[in-house]
Amino acid sequence: MGANFGKRTVVECNGLNLIVTILAIILAVVATFLLTYFLTKNAYDTSKKPGGDDNNDNKEEDNSPSAAELRLPTSVEPVHYDLKVKVYLPNYVNFPQEKDFTFDGDVEMTLKIIEPVKKIVLNMRDIKIDKEHSVFTAGGEKIDIEKVEPLPKLEKVDIVLAKPIEKGKDAKLKLIYTGIINNKLGGLYQTTYHEKDGTKKVAAVTQLEPTDARGFLPCFDEPHLKATWNVTVIHPKGTNAISNGIELEGGRTEDGDWITTKFTQTPRMSSYLLAVMVNEFEYIQGKTKSGVLFRIWSRPDAKSMTQYALYAGIKCLEFYEKLFDFKFPLEKQDMVALPDFSAGAMENWGMITYRENSLLYDERLYGPMNKQRVALVVAHELGHQWFGDLVTMKWWDDLWLNEGFATWVEFFGIDVISDGHWRMPEYIILDALTQGLTRDSVARSHPLSFRIDKATEVFEAFDSISYGKGASILRMLSAIIGADTFHKGIAHYVSKFAYKNAQAADLWQAIDEVVENVEGPNGKMKVLEYADQWTAQMGFPIVTVSSFNDTHVKITQERYKKNPKAKDPEKYSRPKYGFKWEVPIWYQEGKEKVQLAWLKREEPLYLKSKPDEPIAINAERNGFYRQNYDAKGWEKLSKQLHQNHEIYSTKTRNAIISDAYAAALVDKVPYETVFELLSYVKKEQEFLPWQEALNGFFNVLEFFGNEPEAKSAKKFMLRLLEPIYKKSSLKHIEDNYKKEELFFEIVAAPLRAKTYCYGVKEGGDAVYKKVFCLCVKDRSIQLGV
Repeated sequence: MGANFGKRTVVECNGLNLIVTILAIILAVVATFLLTYFLTKNAYDTSKKPGGDDNNDNKEEDNSPSAAELRLPTSVEPVHYDLKVKVYLPNYVNFPQEKDFTFDGDVEMTLKIIEPVKKIVLNMRDIKIDKEHSVFTAGGEKIDIEKVEPLPKLEKVDIVLAKPIEKGKDAKLKLIYTGIINNKLGGLYQTTYHEKDGTKKVAAVTQLEPTDARGFLPCFDEPHLKATWNVTVIHPKGTNAISNGIELEGGRTEDGDWITTKFTQTPRMSSYLLAVMVNEFEYIQGKTKSGVLFRIWSRPDAKSMTQYALYAGIKCLEFYEKLFDFKFPLEKQDMVALPDFSAGAMENWGMITYRENSLLYDERLYGPMNKQRVALVVAHELGHQWFGDLVTMKWWDDLWLNEGFATWVEFFGIDVISDGHWRMPEYIILDALTQGLTRDSVARSHPLSFRIDKATEVFEAFDSISYGKGASILRMLSAIIGADTFHKGIAHYVSKFAYKNAQAADLWQAIDEVVENVEGPNGKMKVLEYADQWTAQMGFPIVTVSSFNDTHVKITQERYKKNPKAKDPEKYSRPKYGFKWEVPIWYQEGKEKVQLAWLKREEPLYLKSKPDEPIAINAERNGFYRQNYDAKGWEKLSKQLHQNHEIYSTKTRNAIISDAYAAALVDKVPYETVFELLSYVKKEQEFLPWQEALNGFFNVLEFFGNEPEAKSAKKFMLRLLEPIYKKSSLKHIEDNYKKEELFFEIVAAPLRAKTYCYGVKEGGDAVYKKVFCLCVKDRSIQLGV
C-alpha cells in the first residue's frame, strides 16, 4: 500500500506567529527555485508514506484479541474462488429501498483438505450468510451444513458440517450472503463526488488491505492463503464494472435494468489484492511494448488530468519488466483515481486505486511537486505488482518485504519516468532514509521482521520502518555487493517465489545464491548472516570517530536513541545481537576516493589517517546509521567544508549536515559546532545539502518556540539564504509582496490552504466569506494539494 491508514494533510492556524509563516514562505520559494534549478524535489507527499507521531513513546494498553486467536486453522486451504456480486447503487434502476447501498454475494470456493475436518473456519465481518441456500460438497457428495456460527469478535465464521471430511478430498463450499456498501473506506464502500452541474454521484469500490476482504466475502483472509479468482459483477444499467482481470470477450450482458460483467481469471493471489468497482467513470488507454493494455480511470470531469499518469505508468511498467526480468503477468493494468480513499494508493493486482491527488495532474493548475508526486506514487504501486502481488510476504510480520521493496524501487522508476532529469535516486536519502532513521530512533520502534502478538499490530506495521528503513537496508546491501549483483539477486528472488509467499530469510538466501567474491565483515559475504542483525532487532548505531594517535583514528558504535531513558517494548528489549551491528564504513579521507571498511559488533575499527586531513564516514550516505566525531574531527570537517565543500559529493555533504543535527539532538556535539559547520551553506549550490540544512533548522526553530533565541536563529538562517535568494532572480516576488493584490494572485497551489487560513484568521467576517468561496472553488484544496 502506498499510504498510511486515514492519514491526510491538515492545515492548522495556531501557535506560530506571522513572521514564522513569512519566513516559511520565503524558504519555500527558495526551495522551489532549487527544485526547478536542480531538477529534483523539495517536498514529499505526507499522504503517500506512513507518518504519524513517530516521536510518541506513549502507547495505550491494547485489549484487542491476540493475533494467534485471529489466525485460521491450517486444516483447509483455498484453491479457487468463483465470486458473483450484485451491487445495489441507488438512483440508477428500481429496486426495494431496503436494498440501497447493499450487495448480494454468491461465492463458491474450491478447497484443499489438509487434515480431516468437520468444521470449515473462514474470516467474516458484517456479513449475513443464507444457510438454507448454501451448499457443501466433498468428493461429489453433498454434505449438510448443520450450523453457521459467526464469531464477530474474532472476525470469523464456523461452517459446521454434518460429518467429517477426509484428508485429500476434493471439496467445494458455496455460500450465499449479503453485505453493506459502507461509508468507512474499507471493504466495499461508497465514494462520492459532484459533477460540474452540482449533481452528486456515488460509486462503490473495494479497499481490502490488510484485513477487509472478510468484509466483502467470507474467505481465507490471510496473505499466504493464495488462490485464483473468477469474478462476476452485476451492476445497474448506466454504470461500469472493473476488477483485477480484464472483461471477458462477450462477458458483458444486459438483462433489463442490470448488466452482468465477467472478468478473466486472476493468477494465484492473496485475498487482500482482490478489487471490484462499480462507477460511471471514463478512461483513457494505451499499450506497453509487451502488449499490456493500460487504462487510467477517473470521474468524467477529471479525465483531462489523466494523460500524465498514462505516460508515467506505461514507461514505468516497461522498465520494471526489464529490471526484474519477469513479464507483467496480466493482460491489462487499470489505475483508478478515487475521490474518497483512506490510503494514498493500493496495489490491487491489475486494478490499482489511488487518491485523486496521487494520480491526477494538470500542468496548468499544479507545479513540479505535484507532477513528481504522481510519478512517485505510480512507480511505488507498479513496483508492488512484483513485490507484494507476484511475490507476497507469508505474514504481516514481514510486511517490509512488500513495502520496503516498493519504496526502494520507486526511486528508480521515477528516474526512468523523468528521463533522469529529477535525479530521484539521490532523493531516497531525504525521504526513505530520513523517515526510517527518525522512526527507528525512538523507543517505541520495532524490528523490520517482528512477532505480531495483537491484531492492531498488523495496522501499526504500515509505518516508516516497513517503508523507509526497509528500503534503506536494501539500498545499503546493494552498495555492499554492487548494484548489478543485487539486481541479479532480486530477479532470482522474483523468479523463485513467483505466485508464492516468502519470508525475509528467503530473500537473503536468494541473493546469497548469486553473490560471488564479495568481501564481508568476516570473510566472504554471507547475506543471510549479515542482514539478519539489521532486520531482527530495532534501532541503528551512531558511529563515532575519535583520534587514537598520530596515524590512526578509532571508530566505535553505540545505539542511537533520542531518549536514552525511554523504555523499549519488552519483547524487543533483549535482541540476540545486543543492539550491536556489523557496520559497513564508507569513508573518505580528504580528496581521496571513497573506501569501505568493516566495523564489527564487538570490537572497534582502526583506520589509518593523516593528522591534517578530515575523514568523512558514511560517504555517499549508503549506510543506515548516524556519524559523529570528536571535537577535533568536527573541526576538521567544518574547516574543509568552508574551504572547499565540493571535494565531497552532494550526498556526503547531506550526510554530514544531517548527522551533525542528529548528534546535537542527543548531546553528542554542541549546537555551536553544528551552526559553525552549517554556515558554509551560504556557498552551497546543491539541493540535497540545502534541504537537510532547512529541515534541521526548522526542527531547531520549533524547539525554541517563542523564546528570544528563535529571533536570532531566524536572522542566522536568513543570512545564509541571502546569496542563494539573490541568485534565484526572484526579486519580483518580493516586489509583488508589497502589492497585496499581485502577491495573492501568484500564490502557488500548495501554499493556498495556509494562505486562506491566515486570511480567515486575520481578516474578520468579510474576508472569511470571500476566502470560504475561494476554498470551495479551488481545485487544489479539493484534491488535497
